[in-house]
Amino acid sequence: MKKSNKQQQKIYFNLSSWFLISVLIFAACKKNKTAFVEPSIIDTIKTTIIDSTSNYISDLRVGDPSITFKSTSFDDTNFPEMREWVKAGVTGGIPEISATPIKLTLNAINSAGLQTAINSVSQMGGGQIFLNAGTYTIDATVQMKNKVRLVGIKDLTIFNITIRTAAMVTAYGIDFNNASNAGLDNLTIQYDGGGITPIPSSYANNQPTFYVSSVYLHGGTKNSWIQNCSFLNIGNSPLVMYGTSYVTIRDCYVDGGFNKGDSGSGYFGIGASSYVLCFNNTIKKYAI
Repeated sequence: MKKSNKQQQKIYFNLSSWFLISVLIFAACKKNKTAFVEPSIIDTIKTTIIDSTSNYISDLRVGDPSITFKSTSFDDTNFPEMREWVKAGVTGGIPEISATPIKLTLNAINSAGLQTAINSVSQMGGGQIFLNAGTYTIDATVQMKNKVRLVGIKDLTIFNITIRTAAMVTAYGIDFNNASNAGLDNLTIQYDGGGITPIPSSYANNQPTFYVSSVYLHGGTKNSWIQNCSFLNIGNSPLVMYGTSYVTIRDCYVDGGFNKGDSGSGYFGIGASSYVLCFNNTIKKYAI
């Protein structure tokens, strides 16, 4: 079967996230700092019919499950690091949402109700908690557990963080502490300023009692992910990661924050971590 013209072209991935620790790169283009992948390096790919004439195009998404790479295509002479780069992100890729069975379905509740659901599904051996459209009040830190996946409806499932802190004392909305195979999908996570709005042009700490980061991954967390989530009007940082491995942050959107100064507040803070994959994330109105 004849391949479409689109499939015959090089497939380009724009590496817009400068803070990558370890990123899935197949070959680096020195002039424009864009990485690209030739279809020939992919050993296993998904295909999708794109038109009525049954032409096919490779549906490649960095971080997808079941994609492997031909070891014979690695360029050990010019890019010996490639064998390590391809290990970045969740091992085996982020599981398809449909492959994670729904164990509980929730309507809008607060942190206590959400924590009860997470603990219950964890005791069942893991699974998906499907979160219906609505505003979920995050009034205390929610602890993620192994093999628990929180899945919402894009733009309609909202985590509204209302936690306040002592001045410049950090707190967190969602906490991954030594969690594995856990993830967040299709959520909007916003900070509730109680009528106060961020100042887009200011890169200072304007609201010291709003010093709450949305998501914290640490303590050996591995094979976990944040996917297709929006972070709006963040108290401190949308994402903080320390002491993790094999984590994927993909297709996330960040817009606005109250505290954007003092040693890197206001964007993805990633430290002491390995094999972290950040792909296709957009960050606006921050000091990068």
